[in-house]
Amino acid sequence: AGLILLIACANVATLFLTRAADRRREMAVRVSLGASRRRLVTMFLAEGLIPGLGAGVVGVGVAVLINRAINEAVLSIPFGIPLPANFEVDGWVVLLAFLLSLLASLVFGLVPALEGSRPDLVRGLKDVVGGPRGDGRPGLRGALVGAQCAAAVILLISASLFVRSLGNAVELDLGMDPDRIAIATKKLDAEGFGPEEGMQYIRDLTAKLSADPAVEVAHASQTMELTLLTIDLTLMRDVDVAGYTPRDPEADFFWRNAVTPGYLEMLGVPVVRGRSLEESDVEGAPLVAVVNETFAERVWPGQDPIGRTFVSSGQPTPGSDDVDEVTRTFQVVGVAEDGKYFDFDDGALAYFWTSIYQDYSSRIVVSARGVRTAEELIPLLRENVRLASGEVQLAAPGTLDQQRSYQFIHLTLASRILRW
Repeated sequence: AGLILLIACANVATLFLTRAADRRREMAVRVSLGASRRRLVTMFLAEGLIPGLGAGVVGVGVAVLINRAINEAVLSIPFGIPLPANFEVDGWVVLLAFLLSLLASLVFGLVPALEGSRPDLVRGLKDVVGGPRGDGRPGLRGALVGAQCAAAVILLISASLFVRSLGNAVELDLGMDPDRIAIATKKLDAEGFGPEEGMQYIRDLTAKLSADPAVEVAHASQTMELTLLTIDLTLMRDVDVAGYTPRDPEADFFWRNAVTPGYLEMLGVPVVRGRSLEESDVEGAPLVAVVNETFAERVWPGQDPIGRTFVSSGQPTPGSDDVDEVTRTFQVVGVAEDGKYFDFDDGALAYFWTSIYQDYSSRIVVSARGVRTAEELIPLLRENVRLASGEVQLAAPGTLDQQRSYQFIHLTLASRILRW
């Protein structure tokens, strides 16, 4: 914005100085030939109004084209829900643009015309014959032109780098593969399910979906990384490890997702040490977790985290009489590669995954990877993930790419507009 303002001011100053010098010479010739002051002022006003108003018309036309580009850029984003994104050029804005164009034309046409209508004939005619004498203004005009060129180059380079950065951000490797995955949400407590009934529902639903010929694999999780579904403070957990002191108790958080075994493999999240969650990690078995590299390095720097334990809050053990959150001890069985979990510009976040059969969640995201495309799984999810009476889904059945587009709408929109 500063560079644009600098260029605009330099343009105005250069135009004013140039027009003033030219007008003095031109007026000197016309006055010497007998032209009246009134006629000269009228002529120069007309010369200023025509290009000024023309520029206003062109500006409104450009605004209409840019408005159309914004609408197309927004509406072309693959949303699963209707999005009212019909921006329009307001009539009052057009009128204001017209009045500003008229005012600018009058000011920048009238001032030089009035000044030049009473020229110094001797000096003006000498300038016409021998060129302008060294009054310092040509040098000032040259400096202003140089400033415009320098600022314009900086502005173009900055805009190019900004567009490239936006493109890189949208195409950034986020540590997971959303290809051919469709998702839907379900609230198990809306059906009146307790932990045991809810876990059985998850088993039956994922088995039924996985048996469909169009489905490669199906899973359930408390949330889905890199979607707006992660806006949930219940994902944040306090972690207590013997000998570990948080660097900043107010910001040193740990994040968690309860998932079915095989979930990490479906998303393509590499487990670089130890093992992933397995089908044997169920209620009654030792509580286990897979942590990411940031978690392991923060809590056990330079040590092997496999087999170590940490205490974290969570839902009661399935089948127990507890109803409030309790603290339980998890054993680390694997370390997953770091990735992005909430936004593309996440810093190093400590994250861990537990088995949903040991760390129950009454709100789930049902996800399925298709054999061919994610779109063909949407009707299947809509048919099988049925709503209870009065239940409202957090996310209607759709593709994971669609859900991610909500999270990155600001980047996608800005990148498409600037590329246009």
